[in-house]
Order: sequence, then structure tokens, then C-alpha cells
Amino acid sequence: MKKRVVVLSVLVLSVVGCSKDYQASEGATGKSMFDAACVACHKPLDVQADKYFELAASNMNAEYVSNKVSSGSLMMPKFPNLKGAELKALSEYVVEHSAAKAE
Repeated sequence: MKKRVVVLSVLVLSVVGCSKDYQASEGATGKSMFDAACVACHKPLDVQADKYFELAASNMNAEYVSNKVSSGSLMMPKFPNLKGAELKALSEYVVEHSAAKAE
């Protein structure tokens, strides 16, 4: 029974984590896209209410965030429909609302 639950959980996570069909509405801002597509998983950090991520100094740039949003990762789905100006606006919003990791 326990093994089935683990297998089912892994299967569900792998399917859910593959891709998101989110499409930004015309004129969407970085904040509106974040609120619509990201805030369900990314809650504010305890330390600062307007910060959602802790990024290494080398990753605190829009290019890194854009790649992460486009490609996804183990726990994060990819968002293939976000491109161009929308992807740039979202990425810049994420960087602006990120705290530097203590190194």
C-alpha cells in the first residue's frame, strides 16, 4: 500500500510538473503574470513579504529566470507559452522580488 502511494505521488508530480498551458493576457505585467501563474507555488519569504525567491548572486538576472521559466526544473513546470516581452516582464519582476542567498 505504501509503495503504491509513493509511486502514484511520483507519477502525479511528474505529469503535473511537465508544463503549464498558462498564456498571458494582452498587456499583462510581470506582477499580473506572477499572480496568475506563479503565486500558487511561490509564497512570500518569511523575512520579507515582497520577496518570493532566494537566488544566488550569479543567478539574480532576468536571463537565468527566463531560462528557468522556459525550461522548468525538477519541481517547477515549464511555461512554453511565455515568450518575448511577457517572459522578459515576468523575469524582471522575479529578479526585483528576489533576495540574495547568504553565501
